[in-house]
Amino acid sequence: MSVLQNTGFSTFIEPCVKALPNALYSIFYYPHPFTDGGFVVVVEEDVTDFLGCAGTIYAEALPGYSLHVLRTNELDMLTAPGMFAPPMQINEKPHLPYYLKYKGECLYGQDICDQVSLPDPHFLLTSHIEGCYDYLRRYGILSSLISQKYKSLIEALDWEAKALMATAVLTKGIWEIDLAALEDLFFTTFTSPSLLEVYTQFKNLSFASPDTIMQPEIAEKVWLFESFLRELKGVA
Repeated sequence: MSVLQNTGFSTFIEPCVKALPNALYSIFYYPHPFTDGGFVVVVEEDVTDFLGCAGTIYAEALPGYSLHVLRTNELDMLTAPGMFAPPMQINEKPHLPYYLKYKGECLYGQDICDQVSLPDPHFLLTSHIEGCYDYLRRYGILSSLISQKYKSLIEALDWEAKALMATAVLTKGIWEIDLAALEDLFFTTFTSPSLLEVYTQFKNLSFASPDTIMQPEIAEKVWLFESFLRELKGVA
């Protein structure tokens, strides 16, 4: 079904167009492999009250969808890596330009696909790894170990390993992601034996019960994740 047939989207588009008839250049929807996707709203470059326009648009935002508002001369901002701050948020930015350019759908105004540039995927992967070293260690691993929230830590590490794989395959020109097949895709793309070995150990580490995990067990899980990061950094 075309997103244009999604009546829920009209509750966002119509008020924006009505309130800003001369300010809007384009409204685009983009899908995303990790989320429900979002909207890119582009306003005319000569709009004088950009903050006022942005405020009007954000007031109509649909729950569950990301929203980006920018001027026509700011489209290159979409290629910025965003903030890799796991586990506090899912960073859509690595895949956003690809899904916008190749799978996005214009809901109003001008088609911007040809104007969307693509990021440097090697920089994205390096930034993602550094984000794990910084934010995930401080706000995910250490805080969970201190509070003994081992089950949620396991879930966070398992998810972030998948997210890292998705960023990594961008460096090989692969942007279209199926989460169910991501591991197979990753290991047909990256063939390092040590990378495969450490991830296999990380994935296969089992616990008798998620509710009775002991500290030595979770410490091994963390160590294997850190080892996966080091191996991935070596091929980044």
